[in-house]
Amino acid sequence: MAGNKQKKETLNHTLSVIVRLLHANGFKKWFIGYGTLLGIVREHSCIEGDDDVYIVICQSEASRLKEMLVNNNFSLQIGSKTIVKTRHTAEYASIDFYLAPVDEEGSFHDKHDDILWSKCYTNVSECTLIQVPWRGQTLFQPNNFEKKLENCYGDW
Repeated sequence: MAGNKQKKETLNHTLSVIVRLLHANGFKKWFIGYGTLLGIVREHSCIEGDDDVYIVICQSEASRLKEMLVNNNFSLQIGSKTIVKTRHTAEYASIDFYLAPVDEEGSFHDKHDDILWSKCYTNVSECTLIQVPWRGQTLFQPNNFEKKLENCYGDW
């Protein structure tokens, strides 16, 4: 949390808008990660004072993702091959999209933080993630998210 601390209402609004856009544009290989996943699982909300919304997404979707963001008036920060980051505004918190190659077992390798989110799909052949209803929308979570949170945050 090195960026601008945000109110959870702003983070939740940002998450809601970006999830709606991801679904509307046919993105399927993504899930909420890191502090966003922790907040949604623990509090059913983003965490007060966090700085970003965190999404892990298949690296092959990077150019399409950037196009979608720009077409929907999100300003991009200078990024790298491993992350796409939006700028925060008065309306939105920034969003970190961790670009991860996905292997044949459905493991997402976040090369930005060098973290392997292993076997994320509940059904590998259909690339199915856990679907969680949240504020009238559907969030995607990785399979075995409790263990993944424990690996990142210890006794959360």
